[in-house]
Amino acid sequence: MPPIGMMMGGVDFADLFINLTDAEVASVAAAKEAGTPVIAYGLFINAVITFVIVAFVLFMVIRSMNKLRTAEE
Repeated sequence: MPPIGMMMGGVDFADLFINLTDAEVASVAAAKEAGTPVIAYGLFINAVITFVIVAFVLFMVIRSMNKLRTAEE
């Protein structure tokens, strides 16, 4: 998500997580490597934002195609 991250000052949602143990981990990758259970809600936020962007673009494409079709008739 580089464009949104640049607009928000370099925020990367992929590193947001909740640690479910007392062990200290620095990132989601380090937690996976150590086998520490975490809730990686940042990855979910990335997926939701990506879905919304793709859905909006697809909506705009379909909307313009429908306008072209009605203009031909």
